[in-house]
Formats: sequence, C-alpha cells, structure tokens
Amino acid sequence: MVFRDAVEKAVKLFGEKIVLEKRFVSILCDYHGFDTLKPAKTIIVDAIRLGYMEKLLSNQSGETKLASICYDFIQETGFKKEFVETVFSQISNVLHPKTSSLFNIDIPKRQLPFIFIVDASKNISDHTIYLINLVIEQFITSLSFLDEHPDVNTAFACMEYGNHAHWLGEPFCKFSEFKWKGLSRDGEGNIAEAFILLKDTFNHYFQNKSLFQPIIILISASKTIGNYETALLDLKKSDKLKFATRIGIYFDDSCDMTLLKDFASSIEHIVDYNNLEKLADWIVQGFSMPDLPDIDEPISSSAENSRSIR
Repeated sequence: MVFRDAVEKAVKLFGEKIVLEKRFVSILCDYHGFDTLKPAKTIIVDAIRLGYMEKLLSNQSGETKLASICYDFIQETGFKKEFVETVFSQISNVLHPKTSSLFNIDIPKRQLPFIFIVDASKNISDHTIYLINLVIEQFITSLSFLDEHPDVNTAFACMEYGNHAHWLGEPFCKFSEFKWKGLSRDGEGNIAEAFILLKDTFNHYFQNKSLFQPIIILISASKTIGNYETALLDLKKSDKLKFATRIGIYFDDSCDMTLLKDFASSIEHIVDYNNLEKLADWIVQGFSMPDLPDIDEPISSSAENSRSIR
C-alpha cells in the first residue's frame, strides 16, 4: 500500500487524532505504508514527539502554514527537505484535502555512487591482473540488482591509474550499462592524479544531486610513486566526499599497505580480495535505512534517527 493510502485508511478507521498517537506508526507498519516511503517512519516518530503532528492536525490555513510547519521541523531536526515536505504534505492532504496541495509530490530517488580506483601499473603480474578483473566483474554482476531498487539511482564508475589516471568508460552509469573491458598496464602508480580526477569529476557530476553515502573502493597491487598526501587530504575534505565509505582492497605482498591505511575509513575497511562478503556488508550499510526500535521502546535523539536520511 502506498504511504498516503495507508494514512487515509488509518484516519478513516481510528479518527483524525490517531496521527497524534505513537501507535499511528505501528498501524502504518501493519498496512505496509512505509514500503514506498521509508523515511516517513523516522520522520513521523519525531513529529509526534515534538508536537508537529498536532500542528498539522490543527492547520486550517492551507499551503502557506504547511510550508512554515515543514520549515520549522527541518530546522529543528535536520531531516532532508524533500522527505519532510513529502511526508507532511501527504498527511495534511488526508487531514485537510481542500487546503493542502503544495508538496503533493513523489519522493525523488537519491544517487548511490560506487567508485573503483584500480592500480594498473606496468609491473603488476598477469595473475594479479586476472584476479583484479575477476573481482570487478563479480562485483558488477552481484550488485546489478540495485539498478531496480525503488529508492536509489545507482551510479557506478571505475578509474585506473598507472602513468596517468583516467576513467574506464563513461563515469557514473548503472551497473547494467557498464561494460568491463579489463585493465591496461601503463607506467607507475600515480595515485595522486587519481585522487584529483575523482574529486573534480565527482563534484561536477553530483553538484546539485542528492546522494546516499558514496562507496569508494581502492585496489592496490604495487607501490605508488610521488607524494599523494595533499591530494588525498583534499579528497577527504570535499563536501560531497568527506562522508564517503572508503575501502581498500589488497591482492598480494606487493601492494602499498601504507597507501591503503591512509585511504581507508579505518583499519577494518582494508580487506583481502577474497573477503567480498565483508565488502558487501559495508555497501549495504551505505544506503540502507535503519529500523527504528519498537514503538514502546525509548526513542533516541533526532540527530541519531535522521543521520542516514540527511
């Protein structure tokens, strides 16, 4: 059942004041009302707790007042604007169908970026190149189902770095659209250029787009050349990339573990190429919505509840 229909059914059965009660969330869960609008569950819990559902119920002033209620709630909780406007407008439209239509829109999908940065230095062995190609092919195949996910737009890109860094194919497309043709070995591992290229391309492409937490995966199979510290620091400070999950993958003893330690989000985010199950766990955490506790359990702070949908 779509979210608005679930709200309408609950109001018809239990009356308008049901939106003020904690059990309103449980009722919508029973109707599967959050299946099409998952952020609504967290938003409604805080809206009830902070008194905003009462403001929606008592609002007889129409669109202008509704916009003000949305704005105040966003300022107090930090939830994303499009989520709050969609949830509040659809609830208000049920409570006051003749006075609220300003935000009666579908929730937009957010971008879910996956980026591979792959070592393609000339001194990497044929066997290691074969393994890298195999891992990336399996990665693309195993996650291609996300192209059909109702809440995200997948954006996959792969870059190789040797003497220079460059994108393999058109960056940021769906998994099903990406054609993996394998690596070409060339020169030494110029990772600093790769970090600069990633930052510039990413910020340009996603300049005005809403994102899930990006997933950046660095594969090292040889020693790097030159200094990369400044370029990596700039990457970590980028507004769009500073909250990315950064994962390092190593293949053999010839990899640059110092680089992977400097790059990865933590030591735990450095994995052997055989440990793809652990890699998949981080990827799922990158875009999944956290479940709230049962309605009778204590509710954590607004900041904790809303962290994944800001």
